Amino acid sequence: MFKRLTSAMLGVVLSGAAWATTYTYTGPTYNFVGAPYTTSMSITGSFTTASPLPANMPITDIGPLGSNLVTAWSFNDGINSYDQTNSVVFPPAGLTFRIGTDASGNITSFAIQLEKPLPPHIVGQLMSAITLTTIGGNQSQGLNATPCLTLSGNVCASMAAASQFGDSTGSGSFAPAVVAPTFSKAFGAASIAQNGSTSLTFNVTNPNVVASLSGIGFTDILPAGLVVSTPNGLSGSCGGGTITATAGSGSISLATATLAGSGSCSFSVNVTGVALGTQSNVTGAITSTEGGTGGTASASVDVTSAPPPPPSPPAAPVPALQDWALALLALLVGAIAFARLRRRTS
Repeated sequence: MFKRLTSAMLGVVLSGAAWATTYTYTGPTYNFVGAPYTTSMSITGSFTTASPLPANMPITDIGPLGSNLVTAWSFNDGINSYDQTNSVVFPPAGLTFRIGTDASGNITSFAIQLEKPLPPHIVGQLMSAITLTTIGGNQSQGLNATPCLTLSGNVCASMAAASQFGDSTGSGSFAPAVVAPTFSKAFGAASIAQNGSTSLTFNVTNPNVVASLSGIGFTDILPAGLVVSTPNGLSGSCGGGTITATAGSGSISLATATLAGSGSCSFSVNVTGVALGTQSNVTGAITSTEGGTGGTASASVDVTSAPPPPPSPPAAPVPALQDWALALLALLVGAIAFARLRRRTS
């Protein structure tokens, strides 16, 4: 059943934002089956990449035999489950793990072929395999307990006709990927005096154009030199989520926020510098129910010594003892002279 599913590999260099992305597949129910498969079964599953697939990507092997952008996979054909711990991608003579995308980065072409158990394999060994492809024909197929016919190195490269199979003439599709929220943070000033305060602002964005994200949250543990101010000066909101910033504490958190596609929110909290030096603040990763785990946000502020108080105005001079003595002497001399003058005139 695999003879019509061969084609050449094509390699390109992939780039993308640095957050993991999961692509979810839903296959059609089988048209043709051999027990234990039934026509109510189908292939479902997903794979995860280290970063989102680029837009307008030509058909490219992103699996372990290609660019290795795929970090994990999980598929089920109704009988067997396949993931990176119990299965391998078919050798290059097969479909490997090739994907193509449209202008929005959504998967439009794919050819994925996985087999289990893990190698080394031998000829005649009973194998299980799945195929889902839009390349060279549409197919979604699961095979069970099928003898291996040939090897490529120590990996099975072809199998005998299967008696236990589920086969569909439809390819199924991958839903548009939903990625994690992104966020940033910034202090309101580059530096503050010790025991002085400034704002700390968080900006959260849903990068998905259509898909909404719920359960958005993160925790920011402040460095030892910063605490939430008293009062905390909380302003703004974020998607109906709960913002926790207890005055005098060392943490700020957001929980259970919801943002529509392309939506964003912003809130700020005042923080106080309690220890000297550069206070580097890195949050925990932001998460959401639909988009999984995203990145962190970071910012820093310098806490400096408080300036000395201004000098006091100079005090009025106090006459010294010598000055008082001279004044009294002058008065005494004047009095004596005045007394003598009176005697002479009387």
